[in-house]
Amino acid sequence: PLVVMSMNGTVTECGLAIKGMLEAEGYAVLVFHTIGTGGEALEDYVKSEEVVGVIELAVNEITNELMGGLASAGPDRLTAAGKRGIPQIVVPGSADFINFLGPETVPAKYRRRNIFSHNPQATLVRTNIVDNRALGRTIAHKLNQSRGPVVVLWPKMGLSTLDRQGKPYWNPEADKALLNTLWKNLNDSIPLIELDSYINDDKFAKEVVNEFMKLLMPG
Repeated sequence: PLVVMSMNGTVTECGLAIKGMLEAEGYAVLVFHTIGTGGEALEDYVKSEEVVGVIELAVNEITNELMGGLASAGPDRLTAAGKRGIPQIVVPGSADFINFLGPETVPAKYRRRNIFSHNPQATLVRTNIVDNRALGRTIAHKLNQSRGPVVVLWPKMGLSTLDRQGKPYWNPEADKALLNTLWKNLNDSIPLIELDSYINDDKFAKEVVNEFMKLLMPG
């Protein structure tokens, strides 16, 4: 049985831990990286192939679509699994940034923001409260249309390698804006589970796998 998973470099530890646990249970795991083309390929794959479940660990492609970043996967990201009724676990990982290339590609309106240069061709802009409210509404709208079961998991101690205490993008107020918007806009039928852990903690990965198994084998 095949599981499709999204991730990127800021949630790699979580993704690899989940992949290892699922493979130990007999699943095959196909990983797509959320760089724009990766999300497009994920949606195309899920539309047409036999997939038992989808685990989304990074939502930055949706942020990029909304905020004019350079790693958008288009307006239909996070819709294919819902339309087919495929079970989904969604973690708002990497919601703390908008992707650009070199520093010169960052629009003027973002240049006073918290900017992090990962390398000469990867410049990140920290999302703010307004961005995250828009992101939360968009994610909720997409998931509310799902025909299959969905569970959203929230790591309270940080959403990426950059977004944890002591790191450059740690901003509890911005993260809380996203969380509160999800609570306000998600259908009551979609559980939103808050966990006292950081996204790349082993215990968080174990909870993702645990909730995923419950979706696939209810009762």
